[in-house]
This record gives sequence, structure tokens and C-alpha cells, in this order.
Amino acid sequence: MKRSWIKLYVEMLDDQQVSQLPDAIWWRFVQLLFAAAEKGRGNDELSVLDALAWRIRADPNELLVALQTLAEAGLVRKTPNGWAVNPYLPPRKSIEGYVARRLGWLLVRKKKTAEVFARDGKTCRRCGTMDNLTIDHIRPISKGGTDDLLNLQVLCRRCNASKGARYEDSYA
Repeated sequence: MKRSWIKLYVEMLDDQQVSQLPDAIWWRFVQLLFAAAEKGRGNDELSVLDALAWRIRADPNELLVALQTLAEAGLVRKTPNGWAVNPYLPPRKSIEGYVARRLGWLLVRKKKTAEVFARDGKTCRRCGTMDNLTIDHIRPISKGGTDDLLNLQVLCRRCNASKGARYEDSYA
């Protein structure tokens, strides 16, 4: 049996339209998300009303009322073939905000990279070469390390690959 997953944003709890929904309608919405996910990745179409009602164990008339309420909230839409779930984009996760955060992160990363290269003299701290240099976490993120400058060092690709995700004091 193929398993599907859905993504619920925590921002839905703070979304005014969503938070004003009665609990029963909110639960129907979650059931509809599962039903849409069963149809396959990226497919937001729901089954025909009677089949959908049977699948989520609901009375067809009650389901129709729930779908109309969810349509008013902008969470589902009527289509020529029946109903479909609208993709939910949290208000605080707009594309403009994402781009701004991503660009800000890239600028910080570029600045840190330049500082680490300058501090380490643009040479591998392990073998001394000046070719194929990378930035390495002395204590890997997976082992509790951070992106702090004191935890970053310059290593060549070969030394970085041989070090792997180990924390070795002798290289710090």
C-alpha cells in the first residue's frame, strides 16, 4: 500500500480564516487533505462527492455543507469535476519573504566564508594546499556544532572528505 503525507503549517493556527472555522469543519478539512493526498503527489482533486463522503465516513449532505464553508474560507474550490483542495501558503511564508530570507542568509554566508579564508590564509589547515578549498565545520552540525566563525576552518576537498562528519580536536 502506497503511503502519502500531507503538510500542515503551524501558521494555520494563527490564520484568521482558519481559526474561525468550527472544529468539525476544520477536521473535515484535514480529512480532505488526506483524501487528496491519496490520489497522488501534486493532485489536489477530490473524488466525486458520494465516493468522497464514503471514504471519509461522512453524510453527503453534511459534507457538501462543509465543502461550501471551506470554499468560503478559500481552502477548497469547486471544479468542473467536483471539488479540489487549494494549496495553503501561510501568510508569513510569502515568496517575497522567502527570497529576502534566502538572500540575507547567502550574504551572511558569503561574508563568513571570506572571513574564514582570510583568517586561515587561504590554505588547507590540514595539509597546507591552496587548491580546491572548502569551508568545514570543526565540530559538525550533526554533532552539535554551529556556524560560528570559531567552528569553521578551511580544508581542501580531499581533507574535508577524509575527515567526514567526525570531530577531531587535532584539526582544530
